[in-house]
This record gives sequence, C-alpha cells and structure tokens, in this order.
Amino acid sequence: MNTFATIFDDEKELYRQVEEFLTHIFYNVLHTNPKEKAIVILESFFGQRKLTEAIGNCCFKSFGTKALYFRLSNVLPLYTTGVDTGIVVDIGFQ
Repeated sequence: MNTFATIFDDEKELYRQVEEFLTHIFYNVLHTNPKEKAIVILESFFGQRKLTEAIGNCCFKSFGTKALYFRLSNVLPLYTTGVDTGIVVDIGFQ
C-alpha cells in the first residue's frame, strides 16, 4: 500500500509536493495569507513522521506562519464537548 509519504523517497520532492499542495489550499481555496494565521493541522495517529515534518518545515520556511499546532484527529470529539479527558472509540481505520 502506497501512502503519500512513501511515494516520495526523496525529501526534497516531498517538500515540493507539500508546498504545492499548501499553496493551492491557502491561496486558491481559503483565499488567505498564512503569515497572518495560526494553523491547526489534524493528523492521524497512524500518520508518517516524514510527512508531518515536511508540513511543519514548509509552513514555517515557505509560508512564514505565526504558529503551527499538530493535533490528533481522534481527540477532536473531546474538545468539541468541552472536556480534555475521556475515551474515544474510533471504528473506521482499515
């Protein structure tokens, strides 16, 4: 099974692809300047570290974001209910 980060063994190519993707998201979809925003990235528990590092480096070096927060997507149900402790059952990973 190929995932986004395993397709690109070269870190420079991964960085280029992440930069291209984020450029499209920030400027074409959201119509915002990332230098003026703090960004929250939701990541999977099973996500690859290489991709997380590429996103972080790209946001700071290429876009100059003020702040970047990485959060696990499976804890969001707790935040929406206003609590910070609890049990989340995730039934959807294949």
